Amino acid sequence: MIAYFPRPYPDEILYSLLARYRRHTCERSYKRSCRALFAKKDVTASVYFQSHIRQLHQSIKHLFPYSEQELVHNHTFLPFFTAYTTPEVAQRAYESSLKNRGGALNVLLGTVANSVELPSVLKFCPACLNSDFERYGETYWRRLHQLPGVLGCHEHSYPLYESLVAVTQRNRHAFIAATRRNCRNSGNSGASVYENYSGVFDDIARAYQRIVSGKIRMESHEQRTARYFALLKKKGFVKGRDSVAQEKLFESFSNYYSSELLKMLFSTVDISNDSCWLKAISRKHRKSFSPVRHFLFSRFLNALPDTRKKRLPKICVYPKYVPPRQERKKNREKWLHLKESNSNLSKTQLRKLNRKLYTWLYRHDKQWLSENSPALLQSQGSPGHVNWERRDTEMLKAVRQAVIDIHMEIPLRRVTLSRIGVSLGCLANLEHKLDYYPRTKAFLKERLESVENFQVRRIFHIARTEYCAGRRSKDWEIVRLAGLKTPVKPDLEKAVSLALKTYSDGFICREPLLNI
Repeated sequence: MIAYFPRPYPDEILYSLLARYRRHTCERSYKRSCRALFAKKDVTASVYFQSHIRQLHQSIKHLFPYSEQELVHNHTFLPFFTAYTTPEVAQRAYESSLKNRGGALNVLLGTVANSVELPSVLKFCPACLNSDFERYGETYWRRLHQLPGVLGCHEHSYPLYESLVAVTQRNRHAFIAATRRNCRNSGNSGASVYENYSGVFDDIARAYQRIVSGKIRMESHEQRTARYFALLKKKGFVKGRDSVAQEKLFESFSNYYSSELLKMLFSTVDISNDSCWLKAISRKHRKSFSPVRHFLFSRFLNALPDTRKKRLPKICVYPKYVPPRQERKKNREKWLHLKESNSNLSKTQLRKLNRKLYTWLYRHDKQWLSENSPALLQSQGSPGHVNWERRDTEMLKAVRQAVIDIHMEIPLRRVTLSRIGVSLGCLANLEHKLDYYPRTKAFLKERLESVENFQVRRIFHIARTEYCAGRRSKDWEIVRLAGLKTPVKPDLEKAVSLALKTYSDGFICREPLLNI
C-alpha cells in the first residue's frame, strides 16, 4: 500500500498523474513505480490507452477521492474515443480499460485502422505552462492539448508547441512528467496553419471540451444516420426520396473548407474514391468515424442556410442588370470556341470545363445558351433492360483475374470482397447487387478467404520462402514469421507441420498453381 499519491489537476491525463507520482517520490526505477501502483512491474505506460485502471484504483483509493468511473471519465481519453461509437462498444471499451486489456482498445475503437493520426509527441501551451508554475509550482500534460486536430489553446488563443517527449517511449514502462526542460519552445509545425484558421481550431477545441465533459448524447449508428440525413435534406443535398447529391455535397464541402486545412486534419476528400469518408458519413453508418470528421461535417451543415425556409417575395428596388453588348459578345464567342474544341462532350461536361462562363451565360443569356449547346443525349434504355447474363460473364472474368493478381502480390494480401471491389472499381456493385451475378457469386463463395484460410496460405508461403533460401526452419520459427498468435490453434499447428513436410529436402521448390 502506497503512502502518497498526488492530487489531479484540472484536465490532467492519467499518464501525467502517474508521471508526477514517480517524480515526487524520487523513484528512479520505472518498474518499481509500476509495482507500487499496479502491483505488477510489467504494465505498459500508455498516453492514450492506459490499462489496469482497476488495480491502480485499488492501490490509491485510500488517498484518491474519485471512483473508478470518475478516474476514467475525467482523466483518460476514453470519453473522446467512444463519443461517436455505439453504447455497446463504449461499455466494452470501459471494461477493457479497467482490466488488463489496454492493447485491445486500439482495435476495438478503430484507431489502428483510422486515417486520422494521433499526435506522435506530447504538446503544451507556453501560456498554460507559465500559469501552472505560478499557481502550482509545476506543470502537467493537459488532455485537451493531446487530441487530434487541436493545434491551439482555446483559453489563451495561442498555438500549441511540441514537447521533447514522444508518445511512444523506447522504455515501455516510462511515465515522463512535464517540465520546463522537456517543454521548450522548440518546434511548432502547425503555427502558421493555426493562425490562418484559428476560428476553426478554437471551435474544435470547444467541441472536444463538450465531448470529454460528457455533454453530448450518445447515439446508435441508426440514430446518427437519421439525424445527418435530416440535416442534409434540410440543406438541399437530397435528391428524390433518399438519395444524397454527392457531387453537390463535395463541391460545397470543398468550397467551405480549404484543402490545406483538410490535409492538416487528415480529412481530405476525393469524389472519385469510393472509400472517401465524406461519402460514407453522409450515407448509412456501418462504422464509427473520428470525432474530427464528425465535427467538420456538423459544422459545415449547420453553417449553411436552410433551403426549406419560406422566403419573402423579393421587391425589385433597382432595375435589372443588363450586361454590355461587348461583354455578351465576348462570352458567346468563348462558349462557341469551347463547344467546337470539345465537339464530343455534352452540355454538362462543357459546363464543368468552365463553370464561370456557363454561370454568366445562364444568368444573362439563357435562351442563346440553350440554342447553342449540344443536344441532349438519347437515353440508352432503362435499367430493366440490362443484359445481366452478359454482365455476369464479364464480371466473372474480371473477378477471376483480380483474385489471381491478389494471390501474386508480395507481401501477401487476403482475398476479400472489398479488396476485389476496390481493385476493379466496382465495390458498390459487388456489395449491393451480387445476386444479379449468380456465377460470380458462386465463384466468390469458393475463393474468398477467411482469416484462418489466409493464415494457412501465409504459413505455406513462409515455409516455401525459407526452403528456397536454404534455411531449415522449425515450427516455432514459421509461427513467428507468419505472425500467428500464441497459443496456436490446432488446425494451424497441423498446417505448419504439413508445410514443413511439403517443403522438406527432396521436394521441388515452386509455387503451387492456382486452380481458377
